[in-house]
Amino acid sequence: MVNLFMYLYVSSFTLEKATVPLLVIQHTAKVRYAKGPWTPESMGDYASGTNHVLPTYGYSRMYSGVSLDSFLKFITVQSLTEEGLRMLGPHVVKMAEVEGLEAHKRAVTLRLQDIEARLPV
Repeated sequence: MVNLFMYLYVSSFTLEKATVPLLVIQHTAKVRYAKGPWTPESMGDYASGTNHVLPTYGYSRMYSGVSLDSFLKFITVQSLTEEGLRMLGPHVVKMAEVEGLEAHKRAVTLRLQDIEARLPV
């Protein structure tokens, strides 16, 4: 119960740093897990690999500390099966229609029509 209380309390505001024993906190830039008496904060700041460059002014609600990932570019890829397009397609058509994105709507509609044309009668 104490851990739940601490979790809710600490998650209600943003910390720049938190050093806690085995407690997960949502809105903090960095959480260090206390792994015994030989793990001082300064080791993480200078030598052990956790980062010292952290967001300030409450930005840790939205951003994490600088890490190797901060310098990488991520590319997403999607791949649908025919069944996936049949199941999701009508919903996407409706969303594109509501947003007025006719080309998006048509890209899905044409594929759905192609699937329907190939179905046995």
